[in-house]
Amino acid sequence: MGFIKKITEALDNADLLQLNVKTFTGNLTGTVIDDGSTWEETIDNAKKNGTLNLVASTTGRIDGDIDQFIATGASEDLVTAHKEATESARKSRQAIVDFIVGIVKKD
Repeated sequence: MGFIKKITEALDNADLLQLNVKTFTGNLTGTVIDDGSTWEETIDNAKKNGTLNLVASTTGRIDGDIDQFIATGASEDLVTAHKEATESARKSRQAIVDFIVGIVKKD
């Protein structure tokens, strides 16, 4: 199998083709019960009794396209937090890609 094909398959299987970062403000109200629920299920439950406001959203694709949203009136602190979270996610994603490339190169 060719190197490029191996990389493409590894990336497809690892869901690394798109990076999504969203920053919210708001209030969530709920009861946390140790019933085996995932974090996502717990948050979904709390959303029913709370409010969330999307402050910023960034979607980056492997081809370099980026979609970005920043809410009107978003504070500088929240925008900075979003930028830092996006950069952290990008670095983490790059480390995973580098790791996969290293494994594929060994084959």
